[in-house]
Amino acid sequence: MSSTFKSSLVSLAKDKSYESPALPWLDGDLTNPIPSIGINSAAIPTAELIIDSAVGLSGSYPFDITINTGAGTCTFIYGTINGVAPTNISSALAISTSGTAYVYLQCSATNGVFTSSTIATSLTAPSPISNNIGYPPNSFVVPIHVVVNGVPFRIINKTSLQAISKEVFRIQKTITTPDMLPYDSYYTWSISDV
Repeated sequence: MSSTFKSSLVSLAKDKSYESPALPWLDGDLTNPIPSIGINSAAIPTAELIIDSAVGLSGSYPFDITINTGAGTCTFIYGTINGVAPTNISSALAISTSGTAYVYLQCSATNGVFTSSTIATSLTAPSPISNNIGYPPNSFVVPIHVVVNGVPFRIINKTSLQAISKEVFRIQKTITTPDMLPYDSYYTWSISDV
């Protein structure tokens, strides 16, 4: 970001005569992550507004989240991982609107082949993806949002996702038969944008 553009934004943020509903997060500190916020308007109970850090009022992106703070639930825009939508993508999930909550994809695979996912919420941060001998783990978690006091922070890009099996290291072993490899391969999942 150019220093001229950044200083213009900082000046705009400090100008109290300019009140923009599309820029409630602009407080002059442009180094912090800027949330993608789903807000239920108190003034118009049926209206929902999705605000995007890059473009102000935005369209919808895969896995966008809308928090209904009154009901303590969240809903999502359609998204996929490996071309497969989570089994509960159209369901409203319970979520804590005070403190920190985590939204993630709970993924399943069979011997290195991705099979399914579900969206889940938790008050505990998910564990990192582990590694496994011979093929990647059959169960793994992909974090997609962190929700702090009802405000969601997106931690993935604005795309659907892809999980790819990746060899991460090899451990040498003693060869007992001529057809054996001289090492054991360990694999994990590499998560990327589609």
